[in-house]
Amino acid sequence: MKNANGETFMIREFHTPRTVDAAVALRTELAGKACYLAGGTELGSTAFRTESPQEVISLAQVLSTAISADDGGLLLGAGCTLQTISVSENVPKVLRDAAKLVANRNIRNMATLGGNIASNKTFASMLPALVVFDAQLELADAGGGRSTVGIMTYLGRGGRELILAVRIPKKPGRRASTAKLSKSANDIATLVVAASYVPDNDRVREPRLAVEGVADHVVQLDSIEAWLEGSPLPSRDAITDRVSDVVTPKTSIKGSAEFKTYLAGTMIADALHRAAADTRKVNA
Repeated sequence: MKNANGETFMIREFHTPRTVDAAVALRTELAGKACYLAGGTELGSTAFRTESPQEVISLAQVLSTAISADDGGLLLGAGCTLQTISVSENVPKVLRDAAKLVANRNIRNMATLGGNIASNKTFASMLPALVVFDAQLELADAGGGRSTVGIMTYLGRGGRELILAVRIPKKPGRRASTAKLSKSANDIATLVVAASYVPDNDRVREPRLAVEGVADHVVQLDSIEAWLEGSPLPSRDAITDRVSDVVTPKTSIKGSAEFKTYLAGTMIADALHRAAADTRKVNA
């Protein structure tokens, strides 16, 4: 097998632990030589694979695939496939839409929620929506401990811990929207955006904005959120201009930096106004 850098490597051992703690212990013991395997859509892809593991730790018998709700919000097992999320009536429509941004059903049938997060790729379709829903990740730590952190904290520190579940906190009245730009439905994304806020009469409260495709990883637009907080929803043009001032994409085969800058602004503006026009409360 070859990784994205053209380096040849071979998987020499395939481990099938039966418990979370056994999986984490193996990863710790084999530091630098092993990786986790859930759906396999990353490890099995030459174009996107960056690691060169000698051993693989299967999570097939370890991760939960359950989706449940309680007074605190929604809990999704990290083993849930994107296809399961895309059709579950227990999942807010915007998160279902985010899962469907992976248009190829064969991929959705295999790719897992935990893997989509942990890969932290610039085209990971679920990440912007999870960011604007203030997703909390339940993690398994080395030594048998458990912890919960915000998704941006996890991604910001490199995301090495095993993700067990994703909690979406309840936020009464929240409205949200997500969208993808790609050359074709089956192509990986050029840009993915998501936006959410809680309407307070004619004011914007608790805005959350995230975009993929303008950096190596998902970006939360904190300065734009601060600008929006407590104000009436600005015009599309005003939002586009503000976002265009703060994103700094690079030119690539997907498009020029100028193209991505402009589209990031217009897509965030459209997402906010779509959310405003949708009277459904997505996480009441």
